[in-house]
Amino acid sequence: MRGRIPETTLTEIRDRANIVEIVGAHVGLKRVGRNQVGLCPFHAEKSPSFTVNDERGIFHCFGCGAGGNVFTFLMKMENATFPRSSSVWRAATASRSRSAARTIRRSAGAKRSFV
Repeated sequence: MRGRIPETTLTEIRDRANIVEIVGAHVGLKRVGRNQVGLCPFHAEKSPSFTVNDERGIFHCFGCGAGGNVFTFLMKMENATFPRSSSVWRAATASRSRSAARTIRRSAGAKRSFV
């Protein structure tokens, strides 16, 4: 099928993506055991129910039920399609420097934090 990205390529990109780094540019995260937790960016809350698992490369909010991988997170945050979210990810990982993280943070607006 024309224009379709092979599943092996998607798996490779997903494995290389650091979901904690990407999500952390939008949400204040704090390590709790094996996971990172913070306030969910998809609904208003006072207690952190948003969890990111770096080992599995996923996120989940126990408050609103949102969850998925790095692509799903960027699609929800940017209100964008898959190709757009993957281009945001590529821009963020082109340079794994602090300036790339700051660029993402600026494009996302104010960062919510519970710390």
